[in-house]
Amino acid sequence: MKRKSFLFLFCMAACIVATSSFSPVSTANNSCITVRDTTPLYATHVMLAFTDFAPQYKTWLQNLKQDGYNLLWGYMDVYSGTYPAWTRHLLDTAKAAGLPVMLGMPGGAAPAEIMQMILDTRNHPAVFRINNKPVYSIYYYNQPAFRAVLNLLAQHGIHKSDFVLWSSLLYPQNQYWKSPDAWAENYSLLENEKGAHHLYDYNTNLDGVINFSVDKATSADGLARERVIFENTTMTKVGRARRKLTMVGVSMLYHSVQDWDLGFSGADSIWRAIIKTPVALRPEAVCDVTANDYKELSYMSRLEAPEVNGLSYLPPLSASFTFGNGARIPLLDHSGIQKFFKPYIEAYKNKKQSITITQDHIFAWYPLHPRNVAPDNTIPAPLAAYKQITQAFWNNSPYAKTPAWVTAGKLPNFNKIRMAVHLKAPAKLVINGTVSAATYPAGVAFFDMPLSIGTPTFAIRRNGVDVASAKGQQPITNNPWPGGWDYLIQQLY
Repeated sequence: MKRKSFLFLFCMAACIVATSSFSPVSTANNSCITVRDTTPLYATHVMLAFTDFAPQYKTWLQNLKQDGYNLLWGYMDVYSGTYPAWTRHLLDTAKAAGLPVMLGMPGGAAPAEIMQMILDTRNHPAVFRINNKPVYSIYYYNQPAFRAVLNLLAQHGIHKSDFVLWSSLLYPQNQYWKSPDAWAENYSLLENEKGAHHLYDYNTNLDGVINFSVDKATSADGLARERVIFENTTMTKVGRARRKLTMVGVSMLYHSVQDWDLGFSGADSIWRAIIKTPVALRPEAVCDVTANDYKELSYMSRLEAPEVNGLSYLPPLSASFTFGNGARIPLLDHSGIQKFFKPYIEAYKNKKQSITITQDHIFAWYPLHPRNVAPDNTIPAPLAAYKQITQAFWNNSPYAKTPAWVTAGKLPNFNKIRMAVHLKAPAKLVINGTVSAATYPAGVAFFDMPLSIGTPTFAIRRNGVDVASAKGQQPITNNPWPGGWDYLIQQLY
């Protein structure tokens, strides 16, 4: 299924001459991109729509760098109106934060706007570079449409050999393989290695591909997990064979075209599939999808407006600013996902094939209400200062309408309190006083209990003693606000 387009962006700084002991990568014109930095790329996808109004934006980018990211990726839907100014502001901010940016736009955008974005940004020091060439990305790349972009760029003396194109795609279905352009707007899942080779056979301008790992044509959690792993593995294998760049995707939660959540155990499965790959055969980049898609709920990084006890309230905005349908206020913290990733990230960036756990940590993943809670169209008092939150807006909010996935029986794990731990030694796990039957070995472990009203508590019990304990930062209630059928996902210890 084709993903809805949103206002995406990404900001970074410092020109990077990309990375690692990976072998040279063949470009579309058969020259080679030498990926020669010492550190593999750990990226995240950032949306422009949820950046510019946050006064803490510079701090947020600095925090992302501190959390291990060395590349940000994303796109804007258009490059007109206020977008050029926003782009310059974000690039300047990213430069100050020390993160490089790979800019891009959707394949269906106006060719003149894609051309102008490249003209305006190609010399900015924040733009990500490989071999001193700026790197751009087209979301759902469309080769016929991109030919028009190249024709426009040629009028300014710029050719494909002057930049690197690293894009996500609409995959061809079997019946379209015989014609280079016939399947350009026909989306289906990558089916096998043959299909991945055909991506490069027909998309001759591509220097690499990206697995935008949210839309997977399924609302079954297990199928989504296996689909992400399969596409990551297949793209990487074929990319190596074709001497192309590969950015694999990591996604844990998605509410848009489909509805699924993979939990901490899904994160473990996807990352372990990457880590177990021999270092010389790994992808050039791993990307968290996403950092700040606050509407589709796929965000895994720290919130731009810092959370307090797990909740992040945007400051009351001008009346001219419009919250889209589905926006949640406050946002619930999901940063426990990215923090749970830390040993996997370190293993990937340090070219190791196993993770190392040296300290005990507790992570929690739970909703703030049961899945069958009754919706409520009463605007909460804490939101009275927001002029944009009218009764009409609220009546269409996630708090006043039961999501379709509830009646469809999706997200079977929603009514659970889930716990993940990093264990430095064997231990039992405890939720709300209930002790796991198993004693888990050192490493990563998972435990869950049915959802219950109240503030959940968690502990790591070793030799009969709770050596680490914590309680959730928000209670579980029978009120749809502030949860809004989302999850609070945090590191608590």
